[in-house]
Amino acid sequence: ADALVGAEPAKNILLLIEALSSTSMRNEAGDGADYDVVKLQPSAVWRFSRRFSLQAGVTHEIGGRNLVLGDTYFLSFWTTF
Repeated sequence: ADALVGAEPAKNILLLIEALSSTSMRNEAGDGADYDVVKLQPSAVWRFSRRFSLQAGVTHEIGGRNLVLGDTYFLSFWTTF
């Protein structure tokens, strides 16, 4: 399940917070992946031109089963066409 909420505090800034969860069906065969994870992903998007934006954020694993929790940082380039 995923949920995403955003706010636009300025004309060229978008703030996002996303919650993501993955739950295995526990029907893997052999050495299949059997894990659950819940993540929070806050980020900010800067619209630096009419066509291009830059997003920066972090994905923080806040809970899970059968995995080591960690953080992932990301940078994304957006374009409209």
